[in-house]
Amino acid sequence: MEVMSKAEVDSFLESKLNVQLTTIDEMGDPNIHPLLSYYDRNANELLVMTNMMSKKVQNVRSKPTVHFSIRDGLSLQGHQGLWICENC
Repeated sequence: MEVMSKAEVDSFLESKLNVQLTTIDEMGDPNIHPLLSYYDRNANELLVMTNMMSKKVQNVRSKPTVHFSIRDGLSLQGHQGLWICENC
């Protein structure tokens, strides 16, 4: 696996991204949610926006382990992984 430099990471995260979050609902079924995102280079944070009453937020609060996928819209190059939401 190739490691990206800080400049490459910044460039990737500032591009047009397709971000998806997969959560598990109360029935144990996976739910895939598209997300709007914004990369704040100064804070080194990828921010995602959603309604606080949305199904994805309810699912994360109930089961905080999620899968995420971040892909650029042009080449479909991307990254994915597991995340455990703390203090959600």
